[in-house]
Amino acid sequence: MECNKEEAVRAKAIAEKKMQCRDFIGARKMVLKAQQLFPDLENVSQMLTVCQVHCSAEIKVIGSEDWYGILQVEPTADESLIKKQYRKLALLLHPDKNKFAGAEAAFKLVGEAHRTLSDKSKRSVYDLKRSAGVKTVVFSTQARQQGKASDTRGQPAAPSSYPNHGSSFTNVNRLRRPTSSKRRLHLEPDSGGPPAANAGCIWISDILERYVLPVE
Repeated sequence: MECNKEEAVRAKAIAEKKMQCRDFIGARKMVLKAQQLFPDLENVSQMLTVCQVHCSAEIKVIGSEDWYGILQVEPTADESLIKKQYRKLALLLHPDKNKFAGAEAAFKLVGEAHRTLSDKSKRSVYDLKRSAGVKTVVFSTQARQQGKASDTRGQPAAPSSYPNHGSSFTNVNRLRRPTSSKRRLHLEPDSGGPPAANAGCIWISDILERYVLPVE
């Protein structure tokens, strides 16, 4: 148990340094580690509250702060729950009691969130903008996904190797005939060869009709 406490103290010291550098995401990880190692470590809850408020403030909704995330309540929270949560956070973040780096700024953010969400008209306007912003993001994401899918369907497949006579093959309909199928492949007669080797010529069109299916 003493070993865990020592490790928790070290993690807490690292978290304090990160908070002074405004690395609240990294500080929160170290605070959670310290809390897991030794839950009764002094002032851990104050540090964690500061980090959580600042991490929530990094998330922007419609170009503004996520007041629900900063106050750590759901968008469906009623007025009494918002008031109760504000009092809880304000007590932990008050500059007279919380001397950690970022506590004063977090206290101001929580106060602004409470002023916005406790005022019915301000909250109504904020909710409308927030809802519209979320729908726009979802629509844009779906449009991009559909566009990628259509681009993938429109790309031609790689042609298969030319089939051997009598073998089964796929994608043969993608092979096209040349523009002129009447060109002849002349065989030069071999001097002194047998008569069969000197016979006329072979039509390329006959070869195509034998091995390649016509394109519909």
